Amino acid sequence: MKCVFLSAATSFYVNKIDYSGCLATVSAYEWNEIQYRCQGYDETDRMGFGSHHLLVFEKGDNGIILILQDSFDERTSVGFHSSDLECQEHVFLIADGVADRMILSGGNTTYSGYNASAAVAYANTWCGVSAANTNSGTIHPENYNPDYYYALNDCANFVSQCLYAGGVSLIPGNYYSGWYYTPVTAPGGTGAVYGGDNSGSFSWMNVFHFMNLWTAQGIFLRNGNVMNLFPGNPVFWVNSITEDAGGHLMICTGYNAANTPVLNAHNGDMKQVPVTAIDHPAPLYTFIFKCNHNWVVEGNHFRCNVCGSVQNTIPSPY
Repeated sequence: MKCVFLSAATSFYVNKIDYSGCLATVSAYEWNEIQYRCQGYDETDRMGFGSHHLLVFEKGDNGIILILQDSFDERTSVGFHSSDLECQEHVFLIADGVADRMILSGGNTTYSGYNASAAVAYANTWCGVSAANTNSGTIHPENYNPDYYYALNDCANFVSQCLYAGGVSLIPGNYYSGWYYTPVTAPGGTGAVYGGDNSGSFSWMNVFHFMNLWTAQGIFLRNGNVMNLFPGNPVFWVNSITEDAGGHLMICTGYNAANTPVLNAHNGDMKQVPVTAIDHPAPLYTFIFKCNHNWVVEGNHFRCNVCGSVQNTIPSPY
């Protein structure tokens, strides 16, 4: 699908400057707000994403300052890396999704009473940038909820907070068996404070263990695609479904004008970025805490061809 850039606004926050002779190494955080329009649609959409830059400047004898290096990594948000970015003026392409509804787990339930709208509202409130500076790489904790600690790998922490805001109950237990966060003893000031591994349970903070816990709880797990990513549901990729080999956790927050699901995340920070614009090196998955059912008639009952739920009476709406 072709999309056209309409406008962009960039905020640039300098975290640290190190001087060495005529060289200056600058660590900085960039937040981009982009307005775009999908081909064939009149509505204007917006997305935002953040990235950390490491720049090297040199001051020449004539007083001219040259940029010798600008290293950044936006692969988890919009698929760009400084080593392979090709400049394209005004136009960018996003791949069309392919429907794939293969069932990955024995999960057979959504989450009763889950308020997806509340989870989405939380995700949109606590993602992005404020006017404050940051010194935390690809994240911006000054605009994170100060009632929670943050971690340098904050994506699972953020999505766990969203689920909790949507009414998902904490699960008691120890660090390895429970799903809980560590309350901040004295919240206040601007943004969240660093808590590291002590910010919550393993499944609250880690993508792989988040996946294992909710699989064990019986929540529907599916291959993710543009047909089954619903607002309020976690979306993630992992390098392995059998061992903790890295991954990234996001949350669906709605759709753009072309009805493409858009995602929010921490690490790197992104807000309402189309899933088809995100580069992920492994298969995409989703937990269906709440399903926007697509009912079909199957024999003498009705089956949802997204989550697999079965009803013997006429579903409403149908």
